[in-house]
Amino acid sequence: MSLNAEERASIIAKAMDRSFGELLVWKRPVLAHSFGENDLGQIDIFEAALEKTRVDVAFAYEQMSNDDLIQMDLELSDNFRISENNRAALSVKEIERLRRFVPLPIAYGFGHPAFAAKFEYWARMPRLSLHEVSLLSLGQGNRV
Repeated sequence: MSLNAEERASIIAKAMDRSFGELLVWKRPVLAHSFGENDLGQIDIFEAALEKTRVDVAFAYEQMSNDDLIQMDLELSDNFRISENNRAALSVKEIERLRRFVPLPIAYGFGHPAFAAKFEYWARMPRLSLHEVSLLSLGQGNRV
């Protein structure tokens, strides 16, 4: 059976989504500012490895025959995992390793949006401790 380019692209998109999950759309957060220590080198390495793996897996899917893609589409539609003979060439171990090493927000330094201070909350406080004021001065008062 033959597949046209649209059908192939649709199957490959589903397979990429199944293989990568949230890693398929992962992007480095935009930092408004950064304070203190960070580990942006670790993030650069992760970002490069993720992009290389995305490209390698997409290329491997593109090289698959129509019959293999149709079989894979049937397996994806039935919520089964991709068979081992197809998965072996698709960097499964590398994708799992990348999932374990998604950079934590602290690697970006204090400028990461997850560490933004909740000034609305802290403005209602009648008194603040020295520790709280210090953290707020760095924009780190997001913990309640």
